Amino acid sequence: MIAHSGIGTVLRNLLPFLIGDGNLRVTLMGERAKLSVFPWFVPDCFIPLEAGIYSPKEQVELSARIPACDIFWSPHYNVPLFPIRARKRLVTIHDAFHLAFPRSLSLPKRIYARLLMGGAVRHSDAVATVSEFSKTEIAERLGIDPGRISMIPNGRDPDYARVTGAPKQEGDYLLFVGNVKPHKNIQGAMRAFMRVSDRHPGLTLRIVGRKEGFITGDPAVEKL
Repeated sequence: MIAHSGIGTVLRNLLPFLIGDGNLRVTLMGERAKLSVFPWFVPDCFIPLEAGIYSPKEQVELSARIPACDIFWSPHYNVPLFPIRARKRLVTIHDAFHLAFPRSLSLPKRIYARLLMGGAVRHSDAVATVSEFSKTEIAERLGIDPGRISMIPNGRDPDYARVTGAPKQEGDYLLFVGNVKPHKNIQGAMRAFMRVSDRHPGLTLRIVGRKEGFITGDPAVEKL
């Protein structure tokens, strides 16, 4: 998921620190073409994966290719449901979106998502998430003890706080940061803006985020 928006951002910022730690030997699993572009990529510590995410083939491939190791960490809930050669298993579940918004998925995908997320909790020695809200949601929707879940917030890249000069955008504007997916509710923000724009002729709406390349995008946003 290195090229994905949310989880990909976490991985692109976290992996250099893990790989650069002299006390750890990190082996990455994924797509070579997407990983080899990073300066911290080490070809000798890489295992290729070819199956698509959330697919039955992915399950077979993960169980067959995960090597003997101290810890297997999955940064998403698409964990192997079959036995693997890891002494301990850690999973990070960032949110309960696929359980909280089931209408965004087809029935087979909803069933598979619940199967995988439930299996991720059952089969892992440790479960982490990024907020107290997500911790509560995951525990309630999967019916598990919230004490099993550790809340570890995402870090912040220092570059995000670096001011490099005067703002390039002039005038008054509303800023919406979010990808073009239905649950981000960009449609709602745009409709709300259109209702007040006549009373504030100098106000504009700026949207920051990826527009294409999603498994489940929102084509209605571009029309608006």
